[in-house]
Amino acid sequence: MSIIYNKWFLFFVIWIFYIQTTFSQWTSLSFPSDTDTTSFFNTAFFLNKDTGYIGGYIIIHPGYVPEPHYGAILKTENGGINWSLQTVSKYIQSIFFINNETGYAAGDNSIYKTTDNGNNWSKIYSDSIMSYFFTTFFTNVDIGFVAGSPRRMLKTIDEGYSWFVPNQPVWPSYYTSIFFPTNQIGYAVGCFIGDPLNYAIITKTIDGGNNWITLTSFIQWGGLETVFFIDSLKGWVGGSICSLDSLGSLNCNFQNIFKTTDGGVTWDTLTIDFQYTINDICFVNENTGYIADDKGYIYKTKDSGNSWEVQYFADKPIRAIYCIDENICYAVGDSGLILKTINGGELVKEIKNIQEILSIRPNPFNSSTEITFSLEKLTNTKLYLTNIFGITVKELINQRLSEGIHKITISDSALAPGIYYCILEAETGMKAIKLVKL
Repeated sequence: MSIIYNKWFLFFVIWIFYIQTTFSQWTSLSFPSDTDTTSFFNTAFFLNKDTGYIGGYIIIHPGYVPEPHYGAILKTENGGINWSLQTVSKYIQSIFFINNETGYAAGDNSIYKTTDNGNNWSKIYSDSIMSYFFTTFFTNVDIGFVAGSPRRMLKTIDEGYSWFVPNQPVWPSYYTSIFFPTNQIGYAVGCFIGDPLNYAIITKTIDGGNNWITLTSFIQWGGLETVFFIDSLKGWVGGSICSLDSLGSLNCNFQNIFKTTDGGVTWDTLTIDFQYTINDICFVNENTGYIADDKGYIYKTKDSGNSWEVQYFADKPIRAIYCIDENICYAVGDSGLILKTINGGELVKEIKNIQEILSIRPNPFNSSTEITFSLEKLTNTKLYLTNIFGITVKELINQRLSEGIHKITISDSALAPGIYYCILEAETGMKAIKLVKL
C-alpha cells in the first residue's frame, strides 16, 4: 500500500513540477489590501532582482461618487514576495531611481523624492500649470526630467530643488514617455492634439535636454505612449495609431511599433495584428524585448521587433513592464495586477526530442483555426488543449493514427478568449505550441 501511495505521490510531484515549469511562466504576485479598496498600478522600477518599486493609486470603496483615493508606492526587498506601502496625496504615474538610495516619483502635478531607499517620500515640487506628470527620467544625480500634460516638460540640474522649462520650438499637447540612452542624447514621445487630426510626435535632444527638436510627426489620430532605446541609435516607440487613407477613411491599427536604427532619422513600421493600445516597451538587449498592451497581452520578440509572440493574457490593462535581465521581468496594471517571470516568460518546454511537426494557422484566431501535424509512423496519438495551468479543456484526438500529415479544425464558440496550449502526444514523446483565441 505504501509503495503504491509513494508512486502516486511521486507522480503528483513530477506533474506539478511539469505544470509549473511549462505553463506558469508569468506568475501573479499578490499585494495584500483591504476588501473595500482597489489598486491600480502604472509604473515599475527595480534596482536588482530583489528590490523594486511599483507606483499607482488605490481607490477606497470603489463605486462611490466621488471615489476617495490616494497615491501608492509599493516596495519589495524579496523579489515581490512581500510589499510595503507608502501613501502620497497624488496618483503616481512614474518612478525612477538614480542609485540605491535616491529616487523620484511623479504623478498628477506633484514630484516626490526619497533619499533612504524608498522608505520615506516627500513632495519636492507642485506645478500649478501641469495637470499630470506622466514620465520621469534622470541622467545622473543632478539632472533629470519630468513631463506630461498640458504642453509641459521640466528639467532640474540641482537634484530636484528647482525646475525650469527647456527650449523646444513645437510643444506637444502632452508627453507620455522620456528615455535617455546617454547623458546627452534623449528622446520623448507624445501627441499634439490638432484640428481635425492628432499628431503622434517624437522629439530628440543631443545636448542633455537643453534643446529639443521634433524628429517626426505622424499625421493620424491617436498618440505614442512609450519609447525605449537600447543605445543612441536603435530604439522603438509604440502607442495607438489611426490614419486617414487617400479616400479620407479612418484606418486604425492600434499596435503599430516604429523602430529606428539611425537615431530617429528614419523609422520602420513593425505591425502586430491586434487592436489594443501599446502601453509600454522594454528591451533587455538589441534583439530581446517585450511590450504590454491595454487589453492585457504581453508579447515578446527575439529578433529586434520584426516578429512578436503572445506570452500572457491578463484580460485587464497592463500599464508597465520592467526587465532586470533576460530572465527576470515584472509587469503591472489595473485591478492590483502584478506579474513576474524568472525565465524570460518562455513558452512550453518539450519533454523529449520528437520529430513530429505541429503547427497552427491562424494563431491567434477568432472563430476557427486549423491544426496540422505529421507523424513519422503508425502511433497512438493524443491531441488536446490545456489552459495556462495545465488543465485539459478540450480533447481533440485520442486514437491510433497512421504516418503522414493530419489536419483538424477548431471552431468552438464555447472556447473562451485567452491563452491555451495545444499538446501533441505520440509514442516518441510530446510537443506543445501556444494557441491564442481572441
